[in-house]
Amino acid sequence: MKKNALLILAIIVVSVLNLRAQGSVLPFASSQLVDGIGAVNSQANSTLFAKKYNTIYDNTPYLPAQNMVAGYFVQANGKRFEIEKMAYNAYEKRVEYAVKNDLFFPKEQIIEFGFVSGEVFQRNFKPMDDHDEATYFQVIYNAKTRLLLHTRAALLEVAAYSSADKMKHFDATDTYYVLKSDGTFSKSRRLNGELLDVLGDKKTLIDAFIDTNKLKCKSASDLKKVLAYYDSL
Repeated sequence: MKKNALLILAIIVVSVLNLRAQGSVLPFASSQLVDGIGAVNSQANSTLFAKKYNTIYDNTPYLPAQNMVAGYFVQANGKRFEIEKMAYNAYEKRVEYAVKNDLFFPKEQIIEFGFVSGEVFQRNFKPMDDHDEATYFQVIYNAKTRLLLHTRAALLEVAAYSSADKMKHFDATDTYYVLKSDGTFSKSRRLNGELLDVLGDKKTLIDAFIDTNKLKCKSASDLKKVLAYYDSL
């Protein structure tokens, strides 16, 4: 009887160690158990989510890519930190970074962050639309006028595997803005000429510049040229 009890105890201990070993190799496993949101592209992660929450996430709310990349962030006190693996969580509206298997987010206010791929995000712009000074925008052009991109993420239920398991998806919506120094702005869901409507005070000159340079104004490159010309007037 005593031998059987010891054998059962040994089996339980081995099982627990195996579970811990499995969890330790999952990226951000400990934080996923707390937050339920993280890098969930792997089958192992999906299994973990299903067991813990009965929910499977088929993507992440991360920018600029679905996975974490190298980048930096600057705190309100001016301190800058270089990070090996980080992302912007558009659903939680915060910067997140990974250290080994753990997921963290800065406690101090972040005023700027960027990524090795070139994207730069800032806050503290004049309130516009339904955004306040705490909103982060990707800064595409930054001078007297600004070309900004805001990405909003919503969590949607898209399918059900069974009565216990549900599939959820982070749906991202992009909105572009041209913001003038006086706080006036124009917006569009795409990069196009509608964003230049706010420059109506120089419309004749702007139209001539676009025609002369044969710009289609459907790319960030074209729009930046127009904004740079407007700022020079």
